[in-house]
Amino acid sequence: MLTVWGRKSSFNVQKVMWLVGELGITHEHMPAGGDFGGLDTPAFLAMNPHGHVPVIRDGDVVVWESHAILRYLAAAYGQGRFWTDSPAERSQADRWMDWSQASLGTVARLGVKRRLSFAGRCRWLAGTSVRSRNRACHCRRRSEPGAAGRRRVATSASAATCSSGGSPGSWRFLR
Repeated sequence: MLTVWGRKSSFNVQKVMWLVGELGITHEHMPAGGDFGGLDTPAFLAMNPHGHVPVIRDGDVVVWESHAILRYLAAAYGQGRFWTDSPAERSQADRWMDWSQASLGTVARLGVKRRLSFAGRCRWLAGTSVRSRNRACHCRRRSEPGAAGRRRVATSASAATCSSGGSPGSWRFLR
């Protein structure tokens, strides 16, 4: 049986639990990290020497790091649905997985640590670097018409607009 270690409030653990649910894998969840502790025990460090969650054990296989876990689960349980033998097709999922870690992970961590809504995170980021605002706010309008293939850059005005919802015209695009 699959065992998943981590606290459910962790963004990376949530990704793993989502895929476990999508694949319908019978599993056991072991709360670890945060208030649950346990990451510095010899038994846990034997599984993940870095002492971070998530970690899974699937039979004799132990995997740590959320994206490594997602790729493992997709290959082991999701053949044809979440995994393909084609490297070109797999690269499509890999791109979005890595983008989510770099872009959404920053926003998620801010929300957990500061208990802020998305709008609150953008308002907080308005006082930080442009790069941080770009990371946090550009994903907000991902599906707007004409945005495909273009990268958003949050200027001071768009970061402020991001906090109130804004309009598509408030975003500056780069080709």
